[in-house]
Amino acid sequence: MPTFLSDPPDSLYIALFVAMLAAVGVWYRYRTRRTLIVAGAALGLFLALLLLDKLLDSPRETVVRKASEMQADFNSGDWNRFEKHIADNFEHKGKKKKEVKEGFDFAKANNRKLAFWGFTRDDIQFLDGNTAVVGFDAKPEGADAELLHRYVKGRFVKGPNGQWQLVGFETYKVLNHTQQEDVYGGW
Repeated sequence: MPTFLSDPPDSLYIALFVAMLAAVGVWYRYRTRRTLIVAGAALGLFLALLLLDKLLDSPRETVVRKASEMQADFNSGDWNRFEKHIADNFEHKGKKKKEVKEGFDFAKANNRKLAFWGFTRDDIQFLDGNTAVVGFDAKPEGADAELLHRYVKGRFVKGPNGQWQLVGFETYKVLNHTQQEDVYGGW
């Protein structure tokens, strides 16, 4: 399915909505069979686009959903649920999946939760059909949360089972998405 149908830009919705309103307005003014057919077709196109958008996930929507699921599974405190989002070949500044487990256990012991937000169309790049870089804001919830607020670029790879998994990430200053900044402890 073409991305412009499964993940249409807002401008396409606006254009179809304006065309639909214009067609309905012309029909209301003249009330002929021909204007009724045009208005019905415009309404049908708008509803078809809405239906396709809601029923089909684009690759961008799938990756964003996986990142949101990863956050929810981290916050659940269940390593087995969270681990499925981390690829076996994960690496971040020399740290592997084993260190992710240690960080997860530390966060769980200290009752830490994560918050992810700010997923936009402009903050996702597909490097190829199986690799995506997703940018978003993230911070732990708690007293020092604002000090640890970072912009994150997570690299996700589609595995052989068709599921997207995190293989690495970089953290940046919130107001300068080009200047890297560690969170703490080398992360």
